[in-house]
Amino acid sequence: MYNYLRDRSRLVRLPRSISEVYLKVSKLRKANPSISTNELAKTLGMDVDKIIETDQATQTIHSLDWDG
Repeated sequence: MYNYLRDRSRLVRLPRSISEVYLKVSKLRKANPSISTNELAKTLGMDVDKIIETDQATQTIHSLDWDG
C-alpha cells in the first residue's frame, strides 16, 4: 500500500529506485544536515553519481509564469 501511494502521489512520477534512494538520503540529511555527498554515498554503500542523480531528479519543480 505504501509503495502504491508513494508511486501515485506525485504529478511527475519518479522511478521507484530514485524514490527509495531519496527517502534514505533525506533521513540521513535530516539527522545530519552538514553531511557531504561523499559521506552519504559511503554510508549508503552507493556511488556518488547515484546520490547526485537522485538530488537532481527530486529538486522542486517550479512552474513558469507565462504572463510576463
